Amino acid sequence: MWAEALAACSPEALDTAVGAPGPGWGSVGMACPRTVPTAALEWSVVALLRGSRVLLKTPAEDPAVGTFLATTAQDAGLPLSCTAAREALLTPDLAVVMGSDDTVAAVSRARGGRPVLGFGHRSSVAWITDLGSAEALAQDAARFDGRGCMSPTVVYTPLDPDLLAAALASAMARAQTELPRGLLTPIEGARLRLRLARARIAGSLREGDGWAVTVDAHPPDEALPRVVSVVQRDSWQTVLSTLDPAHLSTVGSDVPGLAVPPATRLAAPGEMQRPPLVRLHDGVDWLQILAGPPG
Repeated sequence: MWAEALAACSPEALDTAVGAPGPGWGSVGMACPRTVPTAALEWSVVALLRGSRVLLKTPAEDPAVGTFLATTAQDAGLPLSCTAAREALLTPDLAVVMGSDDTVAAVSRARGGRPVLGFGHRSSVAWITDLGSAEALAQDAARFDGRGCMSPTVVYTPLDPDLLAAALASAMARAQTELPRGLLTPIEGARLRLRLARARIAGSLREGDGWAVTVDAHPPDEALPRVVSVVQRDSWQTVLSTLDPAHLSTVGSDVPGLAVPPATRLAAPGEMQRPPLVRLHDGVDWLQILAGPPG
């Protein structure tokens, strides 16, 4: 996943990213999300290039990524450090928090009005009208084991859902061979067994070692690693009327120019979890905010 995390950090993109006017922050703290721990990489690179000291708050369950980044940066003479202590997010000039809505709210309260750039719970869906999109969409589902907020949890389609599910299943099996799924947590394993049992009873299921594709009448309530739900709907407008724009991160679609809510990113299949460096993140100009406090 390091290659994926670094793919967007081309010299040209970085030149644009650090070109936003602003004094920079003296220090930036970031809570690394447990689901996609490499997400901190691009934010750290931009902050360091702007002259900020960077402190990563690593997930208690998996501090290895933050430790690796800190060691690598310090070997190069860069001011990046890491800690597992939550209190560390109270001291930087700017705190960047990706996590649950409750986590963002708790950090904001604890900082007592000091700047917080918070991104709470989000999920993503796809609208697919061509069976040929299945291969690329399976790559979106495989990256980060489908745990990222930009991963397709539900694939809506006007096509025969069983045909799309079959195409996705073949593609998911190939993706598993190329990039095997990582370990499941105990709670993920329990929820996965329940989801697949429900699919056998109330829908249909295609599964293999490390992946599953279900066909459902209604979208599931939560995302699970390498599990994609196919739901048939007659039109994108029908789907759009049921989605909550406040919690929608990305829509992946093979329909160019598909209408999406203002703060939602539209991506082609295969690019859902590969956002460009220069972008609005959940509708927020994150590069301008990292440029420093407004004058």
